[in-house]
Amino acid sequence: MIPLVLVCGFLGSGKTTVLRHWARTEANRRLVFVVNEFSSRDVDSVLLGQDAKDVVPLPGGSIFCRCLAADFHRTMTALASGGWDAIVAEASGIADPSSTRTLLAETGLDRSLRLAEVLCVVDPATFPKLRATLPAVERQVAAADRIVVNKADLHAEETILSLMGELRRINPSAEV
Repeated sequence: MIPLVLVCGFLGSGKTTVLRHWARTEANRRLVFVVNEFSSRDVDSVLLGQDAKDVVPLPGGSIFCRCLAADFHRTMTALASGGWDAIVAEASGIADPSSTRTLLAETGLDRSLRLAEVLCVVDPATFPKLRATLPAVERQVAAADRIVVNKADLHAEETILSLMGELRRINPSAEV
């Protein structure tokens, strides 16, 4: 089975930057990056393509809604036979990844793909504001196996420690 890593995080959290770094540091592995943009204009896969050899764009909606479900299934089915070391899927910023395992099971993709990890990227500046108004932000953290506090160098240590405490309250089992 091919491991699937799902990367989520709200708009501007730095998901693409994290993936570009990952592509550069793991260049010796056969990774394919599936980039889901809610907008029909694809920006992130173009940026990621500067560092990654294999990038598949899926713009125009969320992979977790009906608008892209068929495209997501078709893409993942094709990639499942590609002999990849891993498939890394960047979900759109508004995605709710809590249904990922169900989606894989209902589509039969769980026979060839194993959800290895849900990684959530969090921006300390926007998380508190967005969490108060957008429920998907908290669900992204709650669904994560690992949480990356991005842009930590731009914030005071107290801010980072407070955020990390809040993230651990939302999801005590995640590695932060």
